[in-house]
Amino acid sequence: MDNRSKKKLEHDIGHWQSTDNISRLLDNSPDSMFVSRLDDFQFTNVNERAIENYGYSREEFLQMQIFDIEVIAPLREEVRQLYNATPVGEVIEVEGLNKRKDGSTFPVNVRFCKLDDEYAVANVRDITQQKQAAAEFERRVITERNRLEEEILKISDRERRRVGQDLHDDLGQHLTGIGFMAEELEQSLGKQGMTVEARKVGAMVNLVEEAKVKTRNLVQGLYSIELESDGLLTAIQNLATQTEKVYGVSCFVSVDQHLQIGNAGIGESLYHIAQEAITNAVRHGQPTRIDLELRQEDGQLIMAVEDNGCGLPDDYGERDGMGIRIMRYRARVINGRLEVEHTPGGGTIVKCLVSGVSAMPLTEDSK
Repeated sequence: MDNRSKKKLEHDIGHWQSTDNISRLLDNSPDSMFVSRLDDFQFTNVNERAIENYGYSREEFLQMQIFDIEVIAPLREEVRQLYNATPVGEVIEVEGLNKRKDGSTFPVNVRFCKLDDEYAVANVRDITQQKQAAAEFERRVITERNRLEEEILKISDRERRRVGQDLHDDLGQHLTGIGFMAEELEQSLGKQGMTVEARKVGAMVNLVEEAKVKTRNLVQGLYSIELESDGLLTAIQNLATQTEKVYGVSCFVSVDQHLQIGNAGIGESLYHIAQEAITNAVRHGQPTRIDLELRQEDGQLIMAVEDNGCGLPDDYGERDGMGIRIMRYRARVINGRLEVEHTPGGGTIVKCLVSGVSAMPLTEDSK
């Protein structure tokens, strides 16, 4: 309630000091209104709207206390202290949950005011529609956020594939051409008896070959994978192998070999989360070892990527990098959640926990 409404209610209460005027105030209100005693909290008057909204007769109301219509009744002593601390004529506004005679409940906005040292009046408004509208607005916001996050992931995957294709078609071909020309030059120098120069060019050929291998490894990591229902296990193993080749970091995998994820989309999201977690660990943590685990526990599919690096920065939690945000997006898309924590040894562990995943033991034919 804004200040103008509060002042109007305070003015009305000051004007309606007699019993007749209080009755008129109650009857003219579009909301439920109650007058109660301060000493025992018993209702002494209610308006027709309260009778309609709550389903009690006037006689029933006059045998009740304010706590009888509360779903979660506050402690009497706390209410008494509130009454005592509130000056006469001052309006206090709170929200709560009330119940009708038939047991149904509804959210309310309560504006309470002491009339004098013996009585208080309360204006109670049903805010069900406002709550429903707020919930619908929040639902739409969440739906739109999920749509945008999904679009971000699509853009990210599309750009990843484009970069991978460019590396393969452009840089890869250039390296192949350079390697071919260097080999010809090495052979030509050898035929001319220029052995020292030929050895130097041979070293260049080896470097070009190493660059080609690294480029292929990068391309494989950038291309989007297509997973069958049980393809995640193989993909995770390949990811570990690629990590060791590209970054020179030991990567160990622990996967429940009897686990089969019955959803290829979830498998692909988990793969990319693991890929991003490993990339973040190498870039920021400088680890020498990374452990990747995939298991099912208490009805949840859990994937954990743990490193022995230098750990999270001190301001982690205040700001997330793009990598963390993308992992969170991917986790939410598959109805999972992402946890990023320090490890006792000083490194970092990234967990993705997904509930309700169809996970089945592999059959003998599929092993």
